[in-house]
Amino acid sequence: MQRAVLYWFLANIFSFDRAVKPLLRVFGIETSVGVTVDNINNDGKDGLIVFEGKRLDSSSALVAGKRRVDKLVSWGGSALTGDNYANVLLLSDQATNKQRGWGDATAMPEGRGNAQGLAGHFGDGKIAAFGDSNGFVAMVYDNGDGTEDRVGMNSPAFDWHNFVLNTFDCLSDSAINSDRTKWR
Repeated sequence: MQRAVLYWFLANIFSFDRAVKPLLRVFGIETSVGVTVDNINNDGKDGLIVFEGKRLDSSSALVAGKRRVDKLVSWGGSALTGDNYANVLLLSDQATNKQRGWGDATAMPEGRGNAQGLAGHFGDGKIAAFGDSNGFVAMVYDNGDGTEDRVGMNSPAFDWHNFVLNTFDCLSDSAINSDRTKWR
C-alpha cells in the first residue's frame, strides 16, 4: 500500500512570509519576503501579475487537468524557488521584490524567486506551494458605490476556480503519486 502525504502552502502577507520561511526550507523551497512585482508580465494597469501562455506550465496536471486553465493573475504575494519542483506559475527574469505599502515600515524586502507556484514530490507525498493566496479565495468586495469587485475564484476573468480544483485533484490522486511524471 502506498502512503500519500499532502502538503499545501500559501503565502500572502509579510509576517507569514517570514514565519513560513524555515518550514519551506525543509522541503527545499525558498520564499521571498515582500511584494513580488513583474513588470514584464502584468496587466498594465493594476500591477497584477498575469500567467498565461508560456507563463503557465501546460504540462502540469494543475494546468492541464480535468478543467481548462488558460489565464490566472496574482495580486503580488511572494516569489518562490525550488529546484526539485515544477514551476507551474513562471515569473519573468525581471520580477523583483519590493517593500509592502502597509504593515511594519521597517520590514525590508528579502530575496527573489522565479515562480509563484511550485508543485512536486517530497518523500512519499506531494507539495503545492503558492506565493499568493488570493486566487484560492472567493471574495466579493462592496466598493460602497453600488459596484462590486470579484476576486479569486469568483472572478469570471480568470480560471482560478478550475486551477484550485485541479490542484486538489492532483494532491489527492494516488495515481499521480505513483507516476511522478503526471505531476509535472
